[in-house]
Amino acid sequence: MKQKLINILISAKRTIKASNLNIIKVVFLISITVSIPITVYLAERGVFSISKAAVSAAFSFSPNSFIVPGDKTISLLVNTGTQKVGFAQAEIKFDQGQIKIANFTPGTKLMRILSQTTVSSANQTGTFRLSVGLEPSSYSTAPSGTFEIGRFTFSANTSSPNVSRTITQDTANSQVVSLGVEKATVSPASAQVIINPQVSCSSISIVDTIVTGTTYDRVRMRIKNNSSQIVYLTGSKISWASSQAGLTLDWFSWGNNQYYAGDSTTSPTTFNPTGVLVLPAGTTGSWVGRFKKQPITGLKGTFTPELNVNLSCRYTGNTSR
Repeated sequence: MKQKLINILISAKRTIKASNLNIIKVVFLISITVSIPITVYLAERGVFSISKAAVSAAFSFSPNSFIVPGDKTISLLVNTGTQKVGFAQAEIKFDQGQIKIANFTPGTKLMRILSQTTVSSANQTGTFRLSVGLEPSSYSTAPSGTFEIGRFTFSANTSSPNVSRTITQDTANSQVVSLGVEKATVSPASAQVIINPQVSCSSISIVDTIVTGTTYDRVRMRIKNNSSQIVYLTGSKISWASSQAGLTLDWFSWGNNQYYAGDSTTSPTTFNPTGVLVLPAGTTGSWVGRFKKQPITGLKGTFTPELNVNLSCRYTGNTSR
């Protein structure tokens, strides 16, 4: 079958007095009946020339860190800049003894699935490979920029505490090809997974809870990690009781990381980080909830933030002004 396709394309290249772009359209029309990455296969065998310098493809996971247990969904993205893409392949590797894939959903930009590892097989080998191509009917709207290749849902596959693993991408088995049959230089994705984080809840203490800021527009709560291990902020909530009309919660932050962008006028407001927010051993972490539309005199009322650490430890602060 492969040799037959090569012969067809060689013949087309001789007879069609057109650009490579038109020949690639023929490739996509043929590829809908064949479960192989046909563009790459033919290009690597000399039917087309391949430029390796003009195109780059940066893969990434979003979020690129997460904590289990609890099913967590992450997207595999690729950024090709201004180059329109007709084919992508990605091979993902993970420690199947510690985490497993609960579900996989392909993206909606390259919708022709040429090959895909089953979830059950991936969970046995720790390797998941996906090859996708452009539907011929979508040729004129081929994707570029940043778009989703697929979406993974991971869950824990061990009861061992405080495990850290990295999901990686094998560049040798990952490819992106533009509509001009340019094979991209690939930058791989990776994601950190924290599995079953555990700590004695009594080793975390509340330092203080205050209304602060130059215009008294934010509530700060600090906690200290008195343990000998890293812990993680896994949940946050704030309640308030105030006679000030129109108070709007603007954002949450942990240290320098703003992880909630509002807006909320409802008390309580809960937002749990999608990524990993760290509190190293022996350090103090600062959580802030910032409000807007407060009077020039600043916030007035009672404010009660609540922070969750390592999924199971809960700390509640309280301040009035």
